[in-house]
Amino acid sequence: MKLNKPWPDGYTINKKSPYGWRVHPITGKRKFHHGVDVALPVGTPLTSPAAGVVVHKGVSSSGGNTLIIKHANDLYTVYYHLQKPSHLGLPESVKAGDLIAYSGNTGASTGPHLHWEVRKSRKWGDTTDPEPYLAKTEAAESIVSAEQDPPKGLGSPEKPTPEKPAQRPMSARLSRWFQIRRALK
Repeated sequence: MKLNKPWPDGYTINKKSPYGWRVHPITGKRKFHHGVDVALPVGTPLTSPAAGVVVHKGVSSSGGNTLIIKHANDLYTVYYHLQKPSHLGLPESVKAGDLIAYSGNTGASTGPHLHWEVRKSRKWGDTTDPEPYLAKTEAAESIVSAEQDPPKGLGSPEKPTPEKPAQRPMSARLSRWFQIRRALK
């Protein structure tokens, strides 16, 4: 099953906090990171990546305000460090794109972000790398296709005109500048 990103466009997974082994930013010790982190300003709306049912909402010292949604018998998504407990009840159904919570900075956190996991069961530690589950967005697919050379024999791509300028993907540096600017608002 492919999942939509639960965070808004313009934000990406922090490359220093991927799924897998890393040095923990608080303890400084090497530890397995069971999810991915996305830096978001406190109060950023989060949406359900697919239809599902809320199976847990709570609070812990490390994860802060937490939410778990079951999407299939072997597919759960987990949200840590939420601004406040989700407005959803147990066992409330959600559709893809429904508002589920707001990002925060609760629990053991070094700054405002969403810690997001994909699990095979509700049980802690039964995680898998979430990135392969993320569906490609239309925008990302169009940027990728625009960067690829056209197949041989199909002619050259359209030449830019003043009415239709050439479009290029945003540089990583400029994208990061916009992320920081949004976070400071």
